[in-house]
Amino acid sequence: MIRVSVIIAAYNRVDLLKNCFNALLKQNYPNFEVIAVAGSSKDVIELSKKYSKKHKNFFTFETNSESPSRKRNVGIKKAKGEIIAFTDDDCIPSEDWIKNIVSEFNQTKNIVMVEGYTYTDNKNKSVFWNAPQNHVGGIYPTCNLSFRKEILEKIGGFDEAYYFFREDTDLAFAAMDYGKSIFSKKVRVFHPRRPTNKLSILKQIFLHKEDFRLYKKFPKKFLNAFGFPLKRELIKSLITYIFLVLGVIFSQYLVVFLIGYLILRFFSLKQYKFNFFDF
Repeated sequence: MIRVSVIIAAYNRVDLLKNCFNALLKQNYPNFEVIAVAGSSKDVIELSKKYSKKHKNFFTFETNSESPSRKRNVGIKKAKGEIIAFTDDDCIPSEDWIKNIVSEFNQTKNIVMVEGYTYTDNKNKSVFWNAPQNHVGGIYPTCNLSFRKEILEKIGGFDEAYYFFREDTDLAFAAMDYGKSIFSKKVRVFHPRRPTNKLSILKQIFLHKEDFRLYKKFPKKFLNAFGFPLKRELIKSLITYIFLVLGVIFSQYLVVFLIGYLILRFFSLKQYKFNFFDF
């Protein structure tokens, strides 16, 4: 029977990590291990070691970095499974998550990567609450992404030059050179909505340097997946800065804020509960 190694890059979110651990304990696949890699959080290390002592297939490792890529690379080196399954510490995998991952890989040896279905709920739909979702594939989030370990070893794991954005896509693009990747709606992970820092919109622009890093490494794959680098999220970030500058320069004119509010409210953010104070 194929052994699966579940790797979690644990951050300072003890309650959420506990929920993730408990969901993994309910898996209906018998041959798997859980590898939690922690940084500086003593609470996370303590919780992880508590589960490791109680459950023989749970393991805890530490690293001196909070980089998700670094933590996952440590986990890859420690993993004993033929398949590496990544999820995040704030996620809830379904009970048949691992079983369905193995089933997808068993279809053919040419499959090197399985991208799973990630969903959330309709609670807390404020603009300052967020949860990654993946309903159709092609975005490769490590909250629900699996690889054959031999492929990860050939690639060399995650590129630790990335901050914490696009490092998963980089790994997926590299894996595509070794075989077929598939998206499966059977491989399901629930990602609860979480509050975001209100400065996150301003910080978003700095994350897009990783888009250009990814584009430089994999220009054709990037264009096929996302289009030209200056589109989509980058444009949204630039628009945010434009309104910020206009608001500062023309702060005596309330109409600037009203126009900006209407544009964001009815176009970019219409799916959220959004009020004037949030804007």
